[in-house]
Amino acid sequence: MPPETDENAAVQPIDYPGEPPEPLTDESAIAYLERFEAAYRRNAEIQNAETLVQYSGGVTDTRTYDAPPDAAVVRFRTVYSGTLESGAHYDSPNVYVSYYLDPTTVVRAERAGEAGVDRDALDPDPFESGRVVACFP
Repeated sequence: MPPETDENAAVQPIDYPGEPPEPLTDESAIAYLERFEAAYRRNAEIQNAETLVQYSGGVTDTRTYDAPPDAAVVRFRTVYSGTLESGAHYDSPNVYVSYYLDPTTVVRAERAGEAGVDRDALDPDPFESGRVVACFP
């Protein structure tokens, strides 16, 4: 996602992507969850910081895992950065984010940093440490 560049305006929140796609395939889940994570992280950074005037973020190292029928499990490695109105700039560590997605629920688990992350396993595990971040009828 390109950074916001207007130094006089605060970064604005973005909308979540709505209901999950149907049919839910690995490819459609990845595309949906990339948009979901972009909105989740950007909106969280806006809420957690003083006035944010620049933000950039993205996902890499996408992996899918075995999931129940009509569901998907996806893990990303994410990085993001921002500049505050005061001029202070920050960069995130690597953040691993895993999602469980089905037609009615989005569950998200997060782990910041490289320490203790098993890159070959579903880590963090949305079934063990995730929390529901969206529900649909």
